[in-house]
Amino acid sequence: PWDRNEVVTILSTDPDGDRVLARDIHIGVKNLNECHTCSSVRLPDVWLQDFQRDSDELLLWMDEKFKVAEDESYRDPTNILRKLKKHEAAEREMKANEVRLDRLEGEEMLSAHGSADGKVRPRLGELTDSWDALIHGCQEKKSRLLEAYQVQSLLRVTASGFTCGLIAFSCSS
Repeated sequence: PWDRNEVVTILSTDPDGDRVLARDIHIGVKNLNECHTCSSVRLPDVWLQDFQRDSDELLLWMDEKFKVAEDESYRDPTNILRKLKKHEAAEREMKANEVRLDRLEGEEMLSAHGSADGKVRPRLGELTDSWDALIHGCQEKKSRLLEAYQVQSLLRVTASGFTCGLIAFSCSS
């Protein structure tokens, strides 16, 4: 890059100064165009790397949540309401992260980077299958937790009714 003083010096001292500056400008523009061409060629590779990284992160996150969905904590009746609330919070987190899956599945991204289609489509299938399995697992766990909560509530009502009956019986005796 030339600063203003160098340009003035070259133009005033060198009879071919204008050609020297024009040549340097032409070389700079050519280098800039080559850089742009190189980065355009690399863009799909960068996008593919980003896609693979993001999909790996999402699969790891789903794997962690699937382990939570598969646990059988509903079998232990202690703190069942707390477990139900915790599960509902996990469902809200899943709903919030559904955007990540939608962003990765964007058809406009696939059409813009069609050359990577052979690597992207199978990964999208894996993501969709994992997401569906996670949703199904969470729904099953929620129904089991609700069922356990209802059983626990029924047992409480029955126990309190039984206790009231005992109290009434002992008062009448």
